[in-house]
Amino acid sequence: MKIFNIVSIVFIFFHSFTYAQWTQIPLGTSVELFDLHFISVDTGWVVGRNSTVLKTTNGGIYWTPQQVSVSAEITSVYFVNANIGWASCSNGVIIKTTNGGGNWVQKPSGINEVIYGIYFTSDMEGVAVSASWYNGYPHLGRILKTTDGGETSSIRITDYYDGLIDVFFIDKNQGWACGSRGTIYKTLDGGNTWNLVNQFTGYWLNAIYFYNKNEGIVVGGNVNSDIIY
Repeated sequence: MKIFNIVSIVFIFFHSFTYAQWTQIPLGTSVELFDLHFISVDTGWVVGRNSTVLKTTNGGIYWTPQQVSVSAEITSVYFVNANIGWASCSNGVIIKTTNGGGNWVQKPSGINEVIYGIYFTSDMEGVAVSASWYNGYPHLGRILKTTDGGETSSIRITDYYDGLIDVFFIDKNQGWACGSRGTIYKTLDGGNTWNLVNQFTGYWLNAIYFYNKNEGIVVGGNVNSDIIY
């Protein structure tokens, strides 16, 4: 009984402690937000509808709007250091900053559909993924790659049946992209070539993350349910 009571007290303590860790922070905007990226415990950015980019330098306590010269929904953001970062947008738009978000410049992508995910392995090499929509379903997914910091990009693969929503790299060579109908692509050469490695579910896969080269997680679902694999 004594052991049970101790375990119960510890469980209640940690249960309460865990739920106490999340605090809603006022952002100064009511628009829908799609992505965030932090380069340190203090400095990070969030992006969303109506060309919204917000930056914090104190761990999310206060957020400052940043000026964006394009009119678009901003779907994803990624920084390689405190100054250089990119964001992907609707209408095939990619924007870049070299001063920590003080100003953003549009870069060519060569496509018109929504670019949902962007990831850079260095200040020069990066990958973006996109999708078009037809009757409420994503299709025509493309994977783009740049080797000159986003000044130019090329289409590495086009999936005519499935849209692509997120991309992640564990190092400069190995990465994955995921999308509709359980689609997962993998690259071992920095995004130059991609192979379809899995379509194990009919659910959309909205985000992908790997702890190491072998272990990873994808999340997704549909209007009725959510899944984690």
